[in-house]
This record gives sequence, structure tokens and C-alpha cells, in this order.
Amino acid sequence: MGKPSVALPPLPYATPRPDAGRWEKLAYDRTARLAKCGYFDAAAAERVVKFVGALCHSRGPAAGKRFVLSPWQDYLVRTLFGWKTTGGTRMFRRGFIGLPRKNGKSTLAAALALYLLFADKEPGPEVVCVATARDQANIVVREAQSLLRSNAVLRTRAQCFRNSIVLPEGKGRLVAMGRDPDVLWGKHVSAAVFDEAHAHAHRHLWDAINTSTAGRSQPLVLCISTAGQRFGGIYDELRDYSEQVLEGKVDDPHWFAWISAADEDKSWDSEEAWRQANPGLGQSVQLEELATVAQAAVSPAAQVAFRRYHLNQRVSSAEGFVPQDVWADGQRDRPEQLPSTCVVGVDLASTTDLSAAVAAYNLGETWWVEPVAWTTKRALSGSRGKLYREWHEAGYLKIAGVDVIQYEAIRQWFKGLTEGGITVAKVFCDPHQAYHLLQRLRDDGLRDEQLVEVLQYPRYLDPLIRAVERLVYERRLWHPPHPVLDWCVANARIQIDSGGKRRLDRHRSTGPIDLVAAMVFAVGGAETVIEEPGEEDVDIEDICVQVL
Repeated sequence: MGKPSVALPPLPYATPRPDAGRWEKLAYDRTARLAKCGYFDAAAAERVVKFVGALCHSRGPAAGKRFVLSPWQDYLVRTLFGWKTTGGTRMFRRGFIGLPRKNGKSTLAAALALYLLFADKEPGPEVVCVATARDQANIVVREAQSLLRSNAVLRTRAQCFRNSIVLPEGKGRLVAMGRDPDVLWGKHVSAAVFDEAHAHAHRHLWDAINTSTAGRSQPLVLCISTAGQRFGGIYDELRDYSEQVLEGKVDDPHWFAWISAADEDKSWDSEEAWRQANPGLGQSVQLEELATVAQAAVSPAAQVAFRRYHLNQRVSSAEGFVPQDVWADGQRDRPEQLPSTCVVGVDLASTTDLSAAVAAYNLGETWWVEPVAWTTKRALSGSRGKLYREWHEAGYLKIAGVDVIQYEAIRQWFKGLTEGGITVAKVFCDPHQAYHLLQRLRDDGLRDEQLVEVLQYPRYLDPLIRAVERLVYERRLWHPPHPVLDWCVANARIQIDSGGKRRLDRHRSTGPIDLVAAMVFAVGGAETVIEEPGEEDVDIEDICVQVL
């Protein structure tokens, strides 16, 4: 038989921040509705707060100081652990916590993971931190290890390994796990932290976690994440459900929901929006730093990144690579005198639609780019045939084959540069698409050190894109009137990964972007140092954990 209901705890437990956003306020409003489903155990809530308060921060300005929960964290922890069902078990079994970057997600998650390991009174606790990569999951585990070492009692009761914290005699563990859902099948998980859901392309891991808790009396699975792009993945599913719970459209007493985000009607670059979204403002997040980042976010992609990571807003891909009016400001007549040396970017992503090259000339403070695009005769009668025919007749689009673009035409264009007295210093391209062309260019005298591979991953493309964006916004990238290039710029969309790094997104772009890709390769490649590809670190779980 359950314990009798008790009155809700006094303020400020149930009082939102004065500048909180809509979703955060709805989380507080929901508190009053919980009483019909169970009761609030103030002692149980206080137990978790005291446990967290016995830990000390290990980094930043608060290093060495006790972990004192902010009012919003205090509400979150007391609500999550204080509400019980009429049967006396924890009410919340699943939860979604949405926070912008740098608001202490990892530290709070680590502290709660330690409580669930040491003090939740769960026999043989098995707590897992799951992310798309073990290194990401390890952020929470390593933070937990730092917190553990700050407490003289706890550090004597567990051992820390590379990816885990292990209790003696196999009595429990906290472990980081990567993206392989098969590892979770057969496990007896008592609690889980599902980190950065926006980075998960599918729901396999979430399903694996949820089906591994069936044998526990009061399991807790928490998703803690910053916003992602709208693409219908597991993040969208969890956030949509959480918003419906907060609005009262879905009655699920076992689902905890907390979302700190700026309201959609607030300007992204306003202090009001920053305060709404960031409950840690003035502590883990500084207003001056947000202002600095916002001031530098001049491109659509940078503004999208700011809204996602600092305002926790779900947004689609950027509206364009750069705004059309900014791009148009760089249009110039061809300089009378160009340097005798250039760099070239080549994009051969399509063999039937468009292939592209851009020769870029360094004029000192500015760059001049000359685009060239090739297509096939068949494309002139395809879905874009009318447009392509007009551009071909005007000299902006070359024919390089009947059904398939023949790379010999591109090779001859390179020879034309050389015969015209132009030295090609470097050629930047995607090696997987340009293998045969690169072999021909080697035959024509280009050396291996002149042929630079640009791998198509955000890690390699991000600095190139940023360099070109900066030049465009500073009006230091000049280009001739060229409708095919302008069209590709208008088509281009940027994808931003979970680490804030960017790449050109061909799937979401509204048409071919080949000339933009070639321009980014050439100018961005010349402006930055392209990282050499290396082997990924081998990640092997500790032998001790395997034995357990």
C-alpha cells in the first residue's frame, strides 16, 4: 500500500526563472498535475540533493568547490527523484532533458549517474552512458570519475578504468558504450544516459536501452541532448513527445520532460532569447561570450549553428550557402591582369548532369575565381534542358559527352591553362570521384604534392567552408557574372554535425552545387591547411570490464 500524498514542497522548488522560456515554464506548470498520479517524497528528493552536494567540481572557476545545485537544477533533480507512484517506486522511468551547450549537461548527468550507481538502492546496478561513439559517451563517464575522486568516501568504494567505474566484487558498474546496439542486448540495465540524441541517425540504440531495463523495479533512462536539425530522427521523436507531455496533450506520468530553449518569436541575436534558453547564464555560460559568438554569426549556416547549440531551437538546414545579396556584391568584371599562377578545385560528383572546375587567383587581399561547368548532350533535353540549353548557347556551360561526361574534356581544359601561360600550383578535389582524371593529370606532368585530396567529411570541409564564407562576407572573393555559378550558390545547403562542423549537403540542396564545391575546394584549400587523413583510434574496452 502506498504512502499518503504530501503537499508540494515550498518555493522556490516550484518557481520558474523570471526569464524562462515557454517550455521551461510548462515543466513547472506540470508539477501540479503530478499529484493525481502519486505523491511527492520530500525525503527521497533531499537524499539525491545531498548526495550531489557531497561532490566537488574538478574544472573551471568552480574547481574544488561543492556541487551546489542551481534553482533550476534543484527543481529538475527533486522532481525526477522525489515523485513516487502509489506503490512507492519512482514515478519517472524515462526522461528527456533538452539544454543548450555549456549549461552543465555532462556534469549534472555524471552526478546523477553516480547516484544511480552508489545510492539508488538498486541491487547490482548497471548504469550505461550511450552515445554514437564511445569517446562521446566517455565524456560523462570521465566527468563522473572526476566527481568520484572529489569525495573521500566514494573513491575508496570503486575503481576507475578507461571507460568505466566498477564497484568491488562485481556489485555494479557505470560504463560508456558506443553506437553498436548489439552490445546492449542481453544486458540488465538499471539506468542509462542517452547522450546527444540529435547525433543518432536512427533509433536502434534507444530501443536497445529501453528493452534492457524490463527486469528492474524502477529503471531510469534519461536522454540529455542539445537540439538537432529537423530530419525526423530519434531526437525529433523524443522532443515532440516531450513537448506534447508538457502541453498536456499526452498524459504520461512516467515521462519526465524538461526543455530550456528560446521561444520561436524571439530574435536569435537578442539578450532576451539568450536568457530564456540558458539557465546556466552567468555560471557555466557567459553573456559576453554569447554576444561574441552571435556577432560573428553572419552566414546562414553560422546562425543556424547558434540557434541550435546556444538557443536549443530545432532548425532546418541553412537557407543558403550565403545570402544572394551578399554573393552579388562580389560580382566584378574580369581583372585586366591576373597572376600567372592559380589553384584549381574540381568537383566530379555527377557524370551525367554537371561537373565543375574553378580556377582561383590570389590577388593579394582578394581572390578572383573563374568557373567552368560541363554537362552532356542528353542533359540538354532532360528536366533542366531549357535552362542548360540557354546557358550552353551563352557560353556558360560546355558539352563534354553524349550520355556521360568525358573527363578528357576537363583534362584538355587543364592543358589550355598551361598553354595559356598559367601555372597550376595545386589541384584540390575529392579523390574518390576524380581518380581517373588525377591519373591523366599526373601523366601530363602534375606531381603528387600538387594533387590535394579533400575528404568529404565535416572534419576536413569545415575550415574550408568557413574560410570561403569569411571572404564572401568581407567582399574579398570576386567572381564574374556567371548564371551557373550563381545558381549553384543559391542551391547550396549546409549540414552541421553534432560537433558544430559543416559540410555541403547535396541531399538537402535544391539543385546541383558542383561549382560551389569546386570553389570551396580551391579557395578554401588555398586559405587553410588541409588536415592529413589518419587512422581512427582503436577503442578497446578495459579487460577488467570484459571480465565482469
